Amino acid sequence: MFRRDYNPKKAQKEIEVSNCLTSVAFHPTDPLLLAGGTLNGEIYLWNIDKEEPLVCKSDVDEYYHRESIQSLIWVR
Repeated sequence: MFRRDYNPKKAQKEIEVSNCLTSVAFHPTDPLLLAGGTLNGEIYLWNIDKEEPLVCKSDVDEYYHRESIQSLIWVR
């Protein structure tokens, strides 16, 4: 919002996910890190300053969480 090239009518970054996001949270001390949780239980981590923002994501299979992510909290 404080960038010189800020345009409120145009997205600066588009991020695609495989399912609907149900929760998002920016890192408390690094505003370039964004975490997102999906309806099917996946958790994504993005660095929104990079050309390819995806840092990592969780897998969904029979041994992992498969419920909707209701909230995300960064833990120190």
